[in-house]
Amino acid sequence: MKIMDNFIIKCNNCNNQMEIDKEDLEHISSSNERNMGPEIQHDFTGIYNCDKCSNEISFTISGWEYPSRINNYEDSTIDGGEFVDVPSVDINHENNEFNDNLF
Repeated sequence: MKIMDNFIIKCNNCNNQMEIDKEDLEHISSSNERNMGPEIQHDFTGIYNCDKCSNEISFTISGWEYPSRINNYEDSTIDGGEFVDVPSVDINHENNEFNDNLF
């Protein structure tokens, strides 16, 4: 799973806007076994200090695959700021062993 595009956050303290590079986020995955196979949760997290006032802004963007390779649900939370552009996640089909085995 991947974040689709870079996105903008705004500081709640001074309203400064900052672009977040999707490649700079930490990505952690976990899974739980369910009826149709594993449900995989992907969390993309970031902590930034505002360029103007140094207010700390932290966020998590989460996506779930269930069944595997199907984008089931996504959610995002932010503290100290707000999303100007709400980030979205999608399945990363590049270099996907599952897709390579279909042909």
